Amino acid sequence: HGIINNHSIPLVYALMESKKKSSYQSVISFIKSNILPNFRPRKIMTDYESSLRTTLVEHFPTARPIGCWFHHNQAVWKKMKTLGYLNLVHNNENARNVLKKLLVLPLLPKQKIVKGFRIIKRYARRNLIDMNSLFDYYERFWIHRVG
Repeated sequence: HGIINNHSIPLVYALMESKKKSSYQSVISFIKSNILPNFRPRKIMTDYESSLRTTLVEHFPTARPIGCWFHHNQAVWKKMKTLGYLNLVHNNENARNVLKKLLVLPLLPKQKIVKGFRIIKRYARRNLIDMNSLFDYYERFWIHRVG
């Protein structure tokens, strides 16, 4: 999508069978050569697929990569379910609040996210909510890897 007159306009869609970096490189190279040769984005919004993000940064080094909040929330929700917290979240208001707070954490200014994360963990401890596996995942992936 590109932003034209404050409207998001689809620019290109690609149906792919693979999430390998080489596949992304082929698609991006084709797009740059054949469809949008003068495309110089200032920002690139994607999900958090590392191969895609790396390829886009390589092809558009002046663009600032930004993540998509929807994809963040989708990934955190999926991990919460995989870790077995769904019943806890459905049946415990404090656990639900912990999850809600994690989901809005990326909306904080970047320099306040780590402090916000600590506050959420403290809230969980004070309310006897054991979601440590989710916190470990969040810290490992979202705080340290994505940033």
